[in-house]
Amino acid sequence: MILLKSFYESGGGDVVARWYSEMEDQPKVRAKLDMRMTYLRQQPREKWVREPYDTLRDGIGEVRFKAGAIWYRPLGFFGPGRNEFTFLLFATKTDEFNPSNAIDIAVARRAVIMKSPQRAIVVNRWGQK
Repeated sequence: MILLKSFYESGGGDVVARWYSEMEDQPKVRAKLDMRMTYLRQQPREKWVREPYDTLRDGIGEVRFKAGAIWYRPLGFFGPGRNEFTFLLFATKTDEFNPSNAIDIAVARRAVIMKSPQRAIVVNRWGQK
């Protein structure tokens, strides 16, 4: 089973909790991610393939799900530990990422976690403890 983690921003909490807070008025969007992650965390890494997941560049990948007309793309990477996936940034994508530099932000945050693994904290959702 994959342990799901979240990037902890200095003074700003973790990115997963912040996204859920921002999406408080959109329960269907939150439920789509809940379903996606409940399924994915039970799969071995080699089963994280396109449609629910896709690789991008520099070790970054995206969880893919659509709610309404919007494609949501939480970005993350496998690590820092074995059997761990860490969320780095929540983005959306139609023709381009929003924010447009989402992958660059994710790459920079991954580098932070690789130097300071304590910046990746366990997500208390999706049946995890």
